[in-house]
Amino acid sequence: MPKYAVYIAGYYRNLNETWEQYKEIFKNTDLSTFDFYFCLWNVKDTNDNTLITQESIYSMCPDAKGVKIIESTFIPPDLSNKFPKSVHFQAYMIKSAFDLIPQNYDFYIRIRPDLYFFETRIFRIIEQINGDLILPSKVWYCQPNYPFINVFNDYLWIGNYNISKYITLLYNNIDQYPIECNEVTMANHLKEYKEKLNICHFPCEFNLDRRTRGAEMWLPESRDMTARRQQIESNK
Repeated sequence: MPKYAVYIAGYYRNLNETWEQYKEIFKNTDLSTFDFYFCLWNVKDTNDNTLITQESIYSMCPDAKGVKIIESTFIPPDLSNKFPKSVHFQAYMIKSAFDLIPQNYDFYIRIRPDLYFFETRIFRIIEQINGDLILPSKVWYCQPNYPFINVFNDYLWIGNYNISKYITLLYNNIDQYPIECNEVTMANHLKEYKEKLNICHFPCEFNLDRRTRGAEMWLPESRDMTARRQQIESNK
């Protein structure tokens, strides 16, 4: 029976709502078990004004295996003098969350705190995929500003210990890369490793409209998303 470590790291946006889904999607069954780890900033939720503390996270998830709260005034050690703070902060939080987790899991699932899944069956589809690194189909993509560069976003990925550990090393090695946005920097970090991996994707669609949540994900064939798409279009 595979064991999964789910590590949730980053800036809190409406986690009370997304957490209800995570509990349903990643719940223990006869086929798999899940443990949760958190690394979050000590700030107020941008949607419901909840102050993030260890107490509030353990109240939400009493069985959490590890919780690290970073003070909002903390600035991660700058290993490069050229990158914008957002790149350092993102890489630091992912590394800090992963460092909480022991090496005895079969798979490591990284999720942002603001990723909302419209369907709880999404993991049952992912679970059937066999790969070293499993990504949403919309993660390796080309941004309009970078038409010739694959970029890697941090919404969700699933990997074994070695690849998950390698991704966290971006923080230590960030000075090796040219100045780019977060997504391109992560892609540059994985570029050489990418050729050695069996990278698999599961089909999905994203809405990245931050007026709603940080990010919304659903399966392409979802009937439930018809009305949501119409709402998204009417808000543009």
